[in-house]
Amino acid sequence: MHDEFSAVEYAQYLRERWKFVAIAITVAGLLSAAASLLLPKRYTATSVLLIDAPAGNDPRSATAVSPVYLESLKTYEQFAASDTLFVRAAQKFHLVEPGGTAIDSLKRRVLKVVKPRDTRLLEISVTLTDPVKAQQVAQFLAEESAKLNQLLSRQTDDEFALEAQRQLDAAQGRLQTAERAWAEVQKKPIDSLYTETSGLVELRTRLQRDVAELRADQAESDRVGSLQKEIESLDKKIASNEARSAEQRSVAEPAESELRAARSVRDNALTRLNDLRASAGARGERLRMIDPGIVPQRPSAPNITVNVLAAIFIAGVGALVGVTFSFLFQQRVRPAPVRVAYR
Repeated sequence: MHDEFSAVEYAQYLRERWKFVAIAITVAGLLSAAASLLLPKRYTATSVLLIDAPAGNDPRSATAVSPVYLESLKTYEQFAASDTLFVRAAQKFHLVEPGGTAIDSLKRRVLKVVKPRDTRLLEISVTLTDPVKAQQVAQFLAEESAKLNQLLSRQTDDEFALEAQRQLDAAQGRLQTAERAWAEVQKKPIDSLYTETSGLVELRTRLQRDVAELRADQAESDRVGSLQKEIESLDKKIASNEARSAEQRSVAEPAESELRAARSVRDNALTRLNDLRASAGARGERLRMIDPGIVPQRPSAPNITVNVLAAIFIAGVGALVGVTFSFLFQQRVRPAPVRVAYR
């Protein structure tokens, strides 16, 4: 027994057993082809959705996308591959037979949802033995995904609009309260009281001027006393009017300020509600089907060429490995050549 490896002997050994390798490759290829022909043909149909970017009020925002944003759209893969949506499709197209494959196993085998890298496309592929049904299921899933997206978007818009409507109702109630308070203030107009007070002040000024002129004449002393009393009466009335005016202003100014504030809050709430209604459906992404797909004409599985080539490769490698181990084994058990010593 010896451990020396001879490449020449190995090549000779392979050449002597080439028929074994050829037979293994041929048999593997034929068996793979036969098995592929016996397997049921499966067809893959693909529908394509476009993920529209939020438009908002700026049309340029639809194209202002970044790689990070595009990568974030992969979440829509789970959106289109939801279990609920697939169960509906399975029930509609009778994909599950009674006592057949579990729905989750069927989904993994039948459905594939992919968003190609750096695109806004969503591809929904369905693989079935019936090409027509495969196309119908793929189109159904794409259409229902778009409808579900629109429904969720409307629900979000409705929630925002409902909250804005609540704020508007509250602002409208505040404005009505402020208007009623201001109407009560208007029942006691400050302007008329101010006009009356101004007239009294002017009258007092004239009387004071008359008193000053009459004081020079001793004969008019009685007249001066009468005017002085009238001036004192005017002073009291003026003071009373000024006090009433100050009291009314202390009520009117806060009421007027509250009225202006309530109108501003109501206007802002109304503007926000109108903006929300105008931008409904434009804040989030929107799924839009751009290709329902066609009925596939060629089966996607089994791929006879790929299967045969794979079988030939595996059989060839296996046969070579087997021949190599056989050669090594024979080489190890073969007696070492006897060396004769010459004298």
